[in-house]
Amino acid sequence: MSELDLQNELRGRIFARLVAVGVRRISLESSDFYEALNEPGDYRDFEDVFCDMMIWLHDEGLVRFDGISNSVKSTVEIDFCQITSLGLAVSEKPIGTDNLPARQVATSDTTEGYAKLGAFLGSALGNLAKAF
Repeated sequence: MSELDLQNELRGRIFARLVAVGVRRISLESSDFYEALNEPGDYRDFEDVFCDMMIWLHDEGLVRFDGISNSVKSTVEIDFCQITSLGLAVSEKPIGTDNLPARQVATSDTTEGYAKLGAFLGSALGNLAKAF
């Protein structure tokens, strides 16, 4: 899996998890996503990608959280993470030729669905920035 493919799927999985709980604040752990992606390689490198992705999602205004810490299980934990109103609005935007809302793609629970969602989020925010 390429770095960009990994990031797209990770972004999609994170977003799907947050859409599923709405505005409830939850903790996210890097180990949950590492196991789901089943990506062989250095776990520490994955933790860096996970942290960078969470910071990017935060800086783009899709999520908010109270902090990043190392948990007792030696994984990175995002404390009290919550989707923002912008994130919820983006979740209603249609994706691809099927014109399914992003939130519906988020619940498909397939690698292809998560990757498609992650790629959509990256391009949607880029298009939004161009509009300004």
